[in-house]
Amino acid sequence: MTAFTTDNISLLQATPLNWPGTWRITFVSTNAPCMFYQLYLNGRLSDVTDAAAQRHFTLRAGTGPMQVVVAAVAADERFTDFGRLLPQSLQNPAWVHKPYVSRRPCPAGTFVALLGDHAAGRIDPMPTAKREIWPQWLPRWAFGEDEFGAPSGFGVGGSRGPGWGNYEFGGGLFGVGGGFVDLSATVNETGTHTFVLRTIDPDGRHSDAAPYQVNMSLPS
Repeated sequence: MTAFTTDNISLLQATPLNWPGTWRITFVSTNAPCMFYQLYLNGRLSDVTDAAAQRHFTLRAGTGPMQVVVAAVAADERFTDFGRLLPQSLQNPAWVHKPYVSRRPCPAGTFVALLGDHAAGRIDPMPTAKREIWPQWLPRWAFGEDEFGAPSGFGVGGSRGPGWGNYEFGGGLFGVGGGFVDLSATVNETGTHTFVLRTIDPDGRHSDAAPYQVNMSLPS
């Protein structure tokens, strides 16, 4: 059973440090002494404590608004992202856009980028987020490849494959789920934002999906 809670954590405080944009986050907890702690920023795991007694984090903040959550977890699960267990308002702040991007087999060095217009009506050529779709370190063995029968998910020949039925069914090679690429954009402007998903090939050529609009707002 997963040991994860945001209860019994109080006196959360952010103090600016000498380095610009760097903060010291402190808190008090009455959870069990063996628990470790995680720091979530805008619904995503950002840092973990190095010891059960640690009650602080050092945060290098970005340029947009940030929503900070501290959670207590079991020691052996401190590196697991439990953002999905947070309330929806904490998982998806109104100033953060997290598009659904399907991961599908493609040549190494193929990227997907998220571009936006900052609610100004003109797409900025500088991506707000950019990720490799299927990096070389990510297993992609299909059914019968690598060492068949090695400890793995059903339908996967390799011991590190994601397994048939995990991630996005039908998104990968036969017997392998496709999964999702983690893209997100934190905005600094309230209003209607236009976004474009761009696929960038290894040779630098790119193609854009159809633009779409999202109404977003900053914290009050």
